[in-house]
Amino acid sequence: MTPEQRTAAELLSETMSWRKVAKYLQLPKSTVSDYLRKIKKSSEGNFPKILFIDVEVQGSLNISFPRFKAFISPSAVLKEPYLLTFASNWAHEPESKVLVKGLDDYSLFEEDYHNDILLVEELWELLDKADVVIAHNNAFDRGQINSRFAYYGIDPPSDYKTICTLKALKQYFKLPANSLDASTKYFELERKLSHEGISLWVDCFNGDTEAFYKMKEYNKGDIPTLRQLYYKILPFIKNHPNLAVYYGDDKMRCNNCGSVDMKLTKYYAYTNLSKFHTYRCCGCGATKRTRKNLRSKSEMDSTLMNVV
Repeated sequence: MTPEQRTAAELLSETMSWRKVAKYLQLPKSTVSDYLRKIKKSSEGNFPKILFIDVEVQGSLNISFPRFKAFISPSAVLKEPYLLTFASNWAHEPESKVLVKGLDDYSLFEEDYHNDILLVEELWELLDKADVVIAHNNAFDRGQINSRFAYYGIDPPSDYKTICTLKALKQYFKLPANSLDASTKYFELERKLSHEGISLWVDCFNGDTEAFYKMKEYNKGDIPTLRQLYYKILPFIKNHPNLAVYYGDDKMRCNNCGSVDMKLTKYYAYTNLSKFHTYRCCGCGATKRTRKNLRSKSEMDSTLMNVV
């Protein structure tokens, strides 16, 4: 480690943000963020860092004459969307340990209660540590977050996989409705908190600290709900990121949850050519197959294929 890297590591360990470190050391922000990634990879244990995340976003402020199916031209937009709050929880920590932050938690709030730069920076640092990020309607949350990163000229965080519980519900289930509230009601899980409606966003736009407190409580309530829904549908998710590769060992592990408690079943998995042993995970309940083909060379040679 170079002297600059060592100094950056020491400052980062003192909870100074990477942007402040870059300014203090007069280094490019991308250089310091690279240091942070290397520190993360060398210091963390061998297990997947799974982050549950949810953000609340302020809507656009527009001038409009009609109120029904109005077309809003770019010139009529007075204020573009920005982040109000975020809530997060690491899978390896208790469900009750939820980090929730709002604009009112930062020093800039008194000066400009629309400025989300400090909240965005803290969110970046969380995502930069994550291997897998879980959200409901991930396309919205990730899109909004990335938009704010790009707005402030912040480089993307370290690469992470995503799991969208909304997408999984649509792909593997047929519920009456797929919203977070409706799906948790269907599965009889902990329900997300309610709020008074659009007036809460209006009050936050006006810098009302009581409204921000309510927004954070509402946002915080989404995380236990999201976490319980994820574990409920986990064994059904076929395209789940392979968590086994993050452990750095040669143990047979479940792709979905990383458990080593795998039980050989009496059934087999088949493709058009091959046959495999199957295992059921005693941790999450998912079924998995081995990679070794059980069919002999002669059986493979005598197998015909469709003419396409």
